[in-house]
Amino acid sequence: MGIRAAWKEDLQATSAELVFGESIRLPGEFVNPKQTTGDSDPAVYVNRLRRHFNELKPQPTSWHGDKPTFIFKDLASSSHVLAYRNAPKGPLENPYEGPFPVISRHPRYYVIKIRNREVAVSFDRLKPAYVTRDSPDDLQGHEDRPQDQQPENQQPADDSFPEDSHSDNNRTTRSGRRVRFTQFYQAG
Repeated sequence: MGIRAAWKEDLQATSAELVFGESIRLPGEFVNPKQTTGDSDPAVYVNRLRRHFNELKPQPTSWHGDKPTFIFKDLASSSHVLAYRNAPKGPLENPYEGPFPVISRHPRYYVIKIRNREVAVSFDRLKPAYVTRDSPDDLQGHEDRPQDQQPENQQPADDSFPEDSHSDNNRTTRSGRRVRFTQFYQAG
């Protein structure tokens, strides 16, 4: 733009005037056009600049990150809750674990029973658990039960069977077909 706006003595014009028919406006003239008011005195300019900056007021700030915490309505009356696990999860892994029984409620946290320990958990990590009251084992959850205590209807683990007993490995389907499942991780 500087070359096109430069005055050519031999042409008595600029190259932009020859192409467009008039002179072009340079970027500096957009921001600070030539003043014709006669304010060339620096003292007048400084006073005008001070008045302008004294009139400026700061804009009020807004807080975009302060969102209200979502709380389930049924959380205050539920007997069991699900607790959010803030740990890396694999694909298709549930982000909540539980249900855990609620021991006590406080304004910012609940005390719940996890693995036979009372743990204080912030209420924003909790979600109400809707459990049926059919059997007491369903309400306890497998995390609350000690490892050595098992329900009566559950068989002991496969490693407690004698090695010569293979009747557990052979099963019969509903149609009467005999099926043999592969036993993984067997010693011997």
